[in-house]
Amino acid sequence: MLTLPAKVRRKKQPYLYIRSRLSRRNLAKQAILFYGELRDFVAARGITGVGPGFMRYMAVDRNGGLDMEFGYFTDRLHTGGGPVRASMLPSGTFMSMEWTGPFEKLREVNAMLNGWADHNGVEWDTVETPDGVGYGCRIEIYHVTPRHVSSPEQFRTEVAIMVRSVAEQHAADEPAQFGAGSASSFSHLPMDN
Repeated sequence: MLTLPAKVRRKKQPYLYIRSRLSRRNLAKQAILFYGELRDFVAARGITGVGPGFMRYMAVDRNGGLDMEFGYFTDRLHTGGGPVRASMLPSGTFMSMEWTGPFEKLREVNAMLNGWADHNGVEWDTVETPDGVGYGCRIEIYHVTPRHVSSPEQFRTEVAIMVRSVAEQHAADEPAQFGAGSASSFSHLPMDN
C-alpha cells in the first residue's frame, strides 16, 4: 500500500550514522552490516532515546554509485567515535510518501515520488554536477522492519525528499556547484568512510 505524497515540515533532527560510497547492488548487504555496527555502538555507550533507522542519500553518480548515510535518529546530539559520526538532519519542507510492503519495491516508490514531483512542478533541493546529483536531504525512514515483524508485507517505510525553497527556486538561474547554496547542508560531512 502506498500513500499519496504529502507536504511535511520537518525540524532539525539529531542522529548517529555511518557514511559509505557503494553500488546499489551492495546496498542491502551493507545496510545489515552498518545497522549492526550502529546498534553495537549505541549499546556500548548506553545511549537511550534512539528512534527508527533510516538511509540518507547524499549523492547519486551518473553510473548509479551511491554516497549514503546509514543512521538512527536520536533524542539529542551525541558524540560519535570511529566510523560512527553524529550530525543533524536539516529542517525544511519535504514531500513524503509511506509504503507498506517489501523493501524490494522502494526503488519504484522513489520513482513514483519523483514522477509525481515532475508532474506537479515540485523542485527538489539538489545540486547537479557533471558526476551526478547531490541532495540537500533525501531519506528513507524504516518505521517497521524485520526487527518488528516477520512478514515483508507489513514493513513500513517513509520516503521523504526536501523541497527547494521558493527563494532558492528563483535564484537557480546559475548552475549549482557542490559546496554552494543548498549544498552547504552536507558539505561538512567526512568523506573517508
